[in-house]
Amino acid sequence: MAKRIYSILIAIFIASCSFFVAKYLINYAVLQGRDVTVNLSIDEATAGTIAYRFDKLSADIDWGKDTLILNEQSSNIQFFIPYDVEAKRLFLSAKDSVSFNIKSLEIRNTPLEIKYSYSELVGQLFRGYFNLKSPEPISLTNNYFRIELRGTSQSLEFQEDLLHDIYYNHFYRVINLGAFSVFVLVFFLALLFLNRSNKIKLNYNTVFFLSFILFLVVGFFSPRQNTTNENRTLLRFPSFKVNIWKIPQKYTAHFNDHFPYRSEISAANSRLKIKYLDISPNPETVRIGKDGWLFFSEKNVREVSRGEVLYTDNELVNIRKNLEKHEKNINGLGAEFYVFIPPLKHSIYKEKLPISMQRGVMNKHVQLMKYLKDYSNLNVIDVYPALMAKKDSVDLYYQTDTHWNQLGAFYAYQEFINEIHKKFPSVGKPKTENDYTIDINEEYTGDLLQMINIYDVFTRKVLIMNPTFTKKASERRIEIPQFTESKYSSFESPLLAEKPRLLMYRDSYSEYLFKHISEHFSYYGLSWTQKISVGKIKEVKPDIVVFETMERFINKLADEELLVDDL
Repeated sequence: MAKRIYSILIAIFIASCSFFVAKYLINYAVLQGRDVTVNLSIDEATAGTIAYRFDKLSADIDWGKDTLILNEQSSNIQFFIPYDVEAKRLFLSAKDSVSFNIKSLEIRNTPLEIKYSYSELVGQLFRGYFNLKSPEPISLTNNYFRIELRGTSQSLEFQEDLLHDIYYNHFYRVINLGAFSVFVLVFFLALLFLNRSNKIKLNYNTVFFLSFILFLVVGFFSPRQNTTNENRTLLRFPSFKVNIWKIPQKYTAHFNDHFPYRSEISAANSRLKIKYLDISPNPETVRIGKDGWLFFSEKNVREVSRGEVLYTDNELVNIRKNLEKHEKNINGLGAEFYVFIPPLKHSIYKEKLPISMQRGVMNKHVQLMKYLKDYSNLNVIDVYPALMAKKDSVDLYYQTDTHWNQLGAFYAYQEFINEIHKKFPSVGKPKTENDYTIDINEEYTGDLLQMINIYDVFTRKVLIMNPTFTKKASERRIEIPQFTESKYSSFESPLLAEKPRLLMYRDSYSEYLFKHISEHFSYYGLSWTQKISVGKIKEVKPDIVVFETMERFINKLADEELLVDDL
């Protein structure tokens, strides 16, 4: 009886190894070099250019590639998903304005061709807007979808569940079926051989050893991933076209990235250190503060936050002269110049910092703000006092992120508009909290969690501000990069024609400011870059130019090439 049980266990082991090896080989044979073709059957299209992309913003589109030309006779939109792309989001965008009816969606060049009728696509397609958290669902109209894309700010978004269904419920069905067939065949062959053989010793040690080998085989021959929860892309298998002497080194790096259970071991290590040792798994990047608050802790942030290094008198004078030089040049182009430095979470919530990051009274941000106010006439937008006044009544920054939350950004917006109102009264007064309703949610998300590879321990409170008034500013428009511009976008509205024009150079801290600030300007242009373009100023003709940079990049204010004459 015991021998029969051992024989079954060994047969299962051999068959399981065969299953994962077969799945790996079939997966390679089926997917290698095979791009999935997505075909949208359409009619009644208008002429225009559209582009498709994976997990990219409209500003990142290269309109010379991945584009399709539509005309009135177009009957389909066809694009390709490369076999090695693990697309989570898929977008279609128009360069100008394009509309068409969607009749069906087909997935081709797969073992099993898949087709969705228009009725089956309900809930799977959305009309999205850049920077809009909740895209609009598309509903049926007269038994078809009528899609209108007005410029690159809008996109047709494919729901993540649809891509999952395409890949895992259909694309891998043949692979799994083939691998399972191998498992069954090998299991019975192995069982037949073992029952006839008397040469194999069967005991607990043998079963344990084979189980360990199976554990490794499962890891090595599981489907490959190209991404990781460590917030980076894993190294691909090295090409044999490179210098032959480089292949061993490249393969070693690839193996280290794809070692079996690497991601799971990393996550378990992070969880162990946090839950039981109360220490960060990566203290050089993230440190754990009080009450579940996490803080970014790279060297430059620690120096700025703790005030380890302050500006010398000469450095303060040079920064002032540098900014005054840029101000003079921008004034000569017909615009007022403002400097805006959002403070770090470390500066507002000092009491939440871990002991290793406790800061003194003075640091570079406090020092420079005081100096510029005392010794220059520069326009400086300082939101630090306003945030300090509000911090005890409500959280203004995310506990698990480097950024402020929507309410923190709202209070910063109020100070922003109040400061500009002094010279430009036509911008009006800022909105108040009474102009919004606030929803509160809780999430296990945040950029700091990505850095330590753990998502189920720390939470953050999410405050979502919903306006109760009708917005006047038009939808956001993404433009093709020009000059030194990167991810340039703008708001415009004829209803705000009497208000001034604003051009803002910014970083990620301005993300939550857009929807508020846009209601106070006839034109509100934003460029995600830390170089001010003379060419863009001459093109846009703003009344106001704002340079925004977060506190940890405060040294950029000393950059003599901050203003770039790119004409």
